[in-house]
Amino acid sequence: VFHINNPNDAIQRCHAEGRLFDYRELVEMAKHIKDGDLIGDIGTNVGNHAVFFSKQFPNSTVMVFEPGEEAIRILTANLDANDCGNVDRQFIGFGLSDTAEDAWFMPNAGNNLGGARIVEISDDEMTGVHRKRLTSVPLLTGDQAFAGLTPGMLKIDVEGLELKVLAGLEQTFERCRPVLFIEVQIANVPAFKQWMTDHNYTPVWTDTHYKSVVIFLVTPS
Repeated sequence: VFHINNPNDAIQRCHAEGRLFDYRELVEMAKHIKDGDLIGDIGTNVGNHAVFFSKQFPNSTVMVFEPGEEAIRILTANLDANDCGNVDRQFIGFGLSDTAEDAWFMPNAGNNLGGARIVEISDDEMTGVHRKRLTSVPLLTGDQAFAGLTPGMLKIDVEGLELKVLAGLEQTFERCRPVLFIEVQIANVPAFKQWMTDHNYTPVWTDTHYKSVVIFLVTPS
C-alpha cells in the first residue's frame, strides 16, 4: 500500500499501478541480505525500498535517512500504512555527508521527487530564486549514525553526493564491511571505482539503464 501525491512522479507512478519501483534492483539486493541484518536506506525518498526491506526481512531493522519535506510526508504515511514497525525513523529529516552541519536542500520541480538533492552554494551565489526554493536541512556523518551498530547492507541514493556520504562512512566500512548498493553519477564513477580498489570491494552486479548514473552492488572482497 502506497500513498500517491503525484501520479506522474517516476516512483509514485509505479505505486499507482500497484507495483514497486526498480523491482529488479530490490531482488538483487535481497540476495545479499540476511533476515536480521541492519539495513541502512540512505536517500529513502517515499519509502519504496524501505517498505520492501521491512516486509521482506521482518527480523531486520531498517534505518531510513531522508531530508526532503515533501518526501517525508509521503514516506511517513507509507511506513504507517504498511505497519513497518521495524523501521527506525530517528533520522528522518536528516541527510548524510562527510561533515555534520546544515546544508541547502533543492526540491525537484519536475515529476521526479527523488531528484531533489543537497546543493553546495555560498551566500555570495545565493539569488532570490534560490531563497524561494531552497530549505536548510541538517547533515550528519554515517559514522555518527551507525556508531556502535553493525549494518549488513547500505543502500545509497543521494543524487550526486555519494562520494561525500562514503567519506562520512569511512569508519563504518572499516569496522563492519557491509554490502553496498549505490547509485553513482557518471562524473563520479572513476572516483568510485578507485574507492572500491582502496577499500577492497568487488562489484557483483551493475546496471546502466539510466543515462546519467551507474548502479553498483558491491561486496567486500
